[in-house]
Amino acid sequence: MKNNKIKKIYEVINENGRGLNLHEIKAMTGVGNGYKHSNIVNIINNISNNITETYNHKSHKINELLNNSGRSLNLHQIKALTGAGSGYRQ
Repeated sequence: MKNNKIKKIYEVINENGRGLNLHEIKAMTGVGNGYKHSNIVNIINNISNNITETYNHKSHKINELLNNSGRSLNLHQIKALTGAGSGYRQ
């Protein structure tokens, strides 16, 4: 189930052609339905810490993260690394 959701996220990001925020990704893919995978603790170690400083809008952070992560990320990992879905609006 995890891989299917990750594939949906990447398909939506790649096909859309613009920056998407977390709510748009959730609406288009159906991810974030409460299913938790047990391996969320070790997210990723090789992503630049400058993502939050470089981009002002969370959709830009999400796209940068997905393009440069080098691996598939699930919704929880995207939220943890970008701060998306925190309720804070920019």
